[in-house]
Amino acid sequence: MRYFTAELYEKMQVRGSLVFHETLEDHEEDLRWYAEQNRDYDAIARDNYLMLEPYFNRYMPKVVREAVDRGEGDLLRSSWPSPAFRSLLEGWAQSLEKEWRAACETYREYYRTIESRLPPEMESLVRLHDAKVLQVTVTDGGSSIDLLLDTGGSMLSASEALLRFNGVTRFDLPDDLVGNWWLYEELELPAGGIARDGAGETGFQIRALLSSPRGYLAMNELSITAESVDVVLTA
Repeated sequence: MRYFTAELYEKMQVRGSLVFHETLEDHEEDLRWYAEQNRDYDAIARDNYLMLEPYFNRYMPKVVREAVDRGEGDLLRSSWPSPAFRSLLEGWAQSLEKEWRAACETYREYYRTIESRLPPEMESLVRLHDAKVLQVTVTDGGSSIDLLLDTGGSMLSASEALLRFNGVTRFDLPDDLVGNWWLYEELELPAGGIARDGAGETGFQIRALLSSPRGYLAMNELSITAESVDVVLTA
């Protein structure tokens, strides 16, 4: 992936955890609600932290690390942070958000340059977020690939989608592709774009970042370069 990398996705999971109640009163009200529901707020906060701990450690800025080491705050998020420590974490969150937005805008700018040359089937390929891979079939010596997806949770108004890639020239599929959740895709054209008149380079490449069934935040990537794709939707 060139834009929506596994590293960037990991950073955005960290970003999603760096969210605070607006006021101390809101925080205390949340604590009361958890208690009324017989849920252990501290245990849940600890479990969430442990799940993301490798990524906190990997991407934590030096200034935040030093504050944690001095005992000025922690990332368990079970207690109300001091204003100074909260400011550090909010600054970290803002830098992560800025990185994500920059990647999105860079890809959007590229996509706008190729959008008019993409075949109409591509409209479905950019609406697959949260689809689940059900079946993979590679035939004709690798020149044809079928992906059957459960798209009930995606942005497509269909329960399933069959993606049939024709004239495949290159592909890289993970061994455990079945059961993966589709996160983000990137489309790319060769320099000549789609040659509808038989001249110039043909085909397109799709790269996708997927959430692997190996566990939370285990990432996979697929890449397929093909002449065309047929999309069959099932209501």
